Amino acid sequence: MKIGDWVIKKGNNKHLSLQVNFISLSDFQIEGVLVSQEKNDDPQIEIISGDNLKDVLKEIPANIPVSVNIDGKGIIHKIHNKPVAHEKVITSVLPYASEEEYEYQVFEFNKNQILYSIIKKTQLQQIVKEIQEEGLHLISLSFGPAPLKELFKDNTGELTEISTGRFCIKHQTDDLISIEENKLIAEEVTFKGNTYNPAQQVAYANSLSINVDGYYFSNPSFCEKGKSELKFKFFSRIVFLGSLGLLFVVLLINFLIFSDLSEEVGNLEVVYQSQVSQLDKLESKENEFQKKDKFYRNYGLRKSFEVSRYSDIIASKIPSRIKLDQMVIFPLTGKVKLHKAIETESSKISLLGETSNDQIFNSFLNQLDSEEWIHKVQVKNYINNKDVSLFNIEVEITKAE
Repeated sequence: MKIGDWVIKKGNNKHLSLQVNFISLSDFQIEGVLVSQEKNDDPQIEIISGDNLKDVLKEIPANIPVSVNIDGKGIIHKIHNKPVAHEKVITSVLPYASEEEYEYQVFEFNKNQILYSIIKKTQLQQIVKEIQEEGLHLISLSFGPAPLKELFKDNTGELTEISTGRFCIKHQTDDLISIEENKLIAEEVTFKGNTYNPAQQVAYANSLSINVDGYYFSNPSFCEKGKSELKFKFFSRIVFLGSLGLLFVVLLINFLIFSDLSEEVGNLEVVYQSQVSQLDKLESKENEFQKKDKFYRNYGLRKSFEVSRYSDIIASKIPSRIKLDQMVIFPLTGKVKLHKAIETESSKISLLGETSNDQIFNSFLNQLDSEEWIHKVQVKNYINNKDVSLFNIEVEITKAE
């Protein structure tokens, strides 16, 4: 059983199952059972009957699941020995019938016996509307003798054959359940201590399962609303009870915490006072660090350390065919003048040297330019002689602080 079906069945201790038998296209007779079960007790069965659906439903508690089986005038059945395509079901049962006027049910009793049933939509909508108006939740719809198959699932040998008048359902020794058309007179049967007339047999069988094996209904939307409402009600109740339980646990925890709070506060006060002196020491160290950091920044020492590290990396990448004559970190921006501060190019390194191979030199420039920590590589001067070329390039560092 799916979790949603379990919630619908087990989350409610009452379940109403009705068998509606149309004696004309608008009038019908109702037979049903109200199944009540508390925890692990045996189910209690209350027989219900009447000829007015609203009067019958007024005696039923609101917000319980309802299963409905419909038969009688206007419901047509036909047994086929092989499956029929869904789009051809209605005409296979009633030739030339309009698909707009009918809903249909497919019920597989076994691989060679499939019961196809059709019903006028107006008849079906009449029943569904009255059930929903009474605040009940429709969870299952079936037509004709189909649900009787469920009686044999929990059979202890009491039943081997059930006759509905038009059909005879048989339970054979190999667990094969078969259906045959006949004209036998339907009789009452006794099952698990309760006696049921033919209509009540179908109603009781219909209450045993929400999703019967081998069953297909052409328009499941009739039951989806009722199922969704019951699931929501069940889970809402669980959430409410869970919230109450959680609230109780929270209040209990708060009480236990509060009872020890005064002692804990005293202990924390002692710890706090012991940490005050440590915090003062840390603050003193922090101030000392800030002063040193400011000194390094003002005089460019941190920047020098960073650029010097990158200059070592650049030197290690110089190919053997390139001769480095001079590397200048922080090159001057201009001439040194008396009584004026010396100005340098921050975060820059100048490389002066010579090369005997232009291709190797260009490859070296591209390698430098591809490094993430180099912002820009600029050739300041390049003199191409016959045997050797002189160069002056400037590298600007990105990550220098």
